[in-house]
Amino acid sequence: MSARFFRFHVQSDESIAVLFWCSWLIANHTGRAQPVVAGGRVTTILSRKAFATVLGDAGGGSARSDYQIGGFLGYQISRRWVLLGGYRYLSVDYRPNGKAQFVYDVDMPGLVIGATFNAK
Repeated sequence: MSARFFRFHVQSDESIAVLFWCSWLIANHTGRAQPVVAGGRVTTILSRKAFATVLGDAGGGSARSDYQIGGFLGYQISRRWVLLGGYRYLSVDYRPNGKAQFVYDVDMPGLVIGATFNAK
């Protein structure tokens, strides 16, 4: 069993929004809190429907290093739908302690295309 606590801070004006976040995961088998991820995101409005976002985060937990950075352009095609395109670099270096032999050391750079649906 585990629980996640999430805290963020938002600072905004008419054209730029800044978001900082930090998250902890508490696992009951260890009984201690392990930091999972902390990062930030800056979004600026380019026009009535277009925006640009730059983000990054880094974490730990069981990985030696775990981080991502990215930059995206977004376009709101309707009240509920947003199209996104950009670039993201994700790096994970997981090497467990002890006798486990599983190693996951990967860097994943590349283009990102996506859509977001806002349910509200």
